[in-house]
Amino acid sequence: ATGTARIRGHIYDSKSKKKIDSGSVVLILPVSNMYKHTDRSGRYEFGLLPPGTYRVRASAQGYQDNFAEFTLTDGEEQAHDFFLQAKKSLEPPWG
Repeated sequence: ATGTARIRGHIYDSKSKKKIDSGSVVLILPVSNMYKHTDRSGRYEFGLLPPGTYRVRASAQGYQDNFAEFTLTDGEEQAHDFFLQAKKSLEPPWG
């Protein structure tokens, strides 16, 4: 099914606030396997969505995933920026 709703935004590093241009955003529910890669400016967009509630996951290599939920009506546009935290690298204990 298609509609006229849209979700858009950017992915940022939570510490530096710089845009992440190597990330991806995935619609988890109610649509599965629908994803967008961020462009050079860290931007993503899903369009032509039918009304409903959507669970979305943003991810990028070296960062922890972040989730958001949106409830959209037909024709509605919601903007949401994700701020991802870098994964901490653990060094092995030496001894």
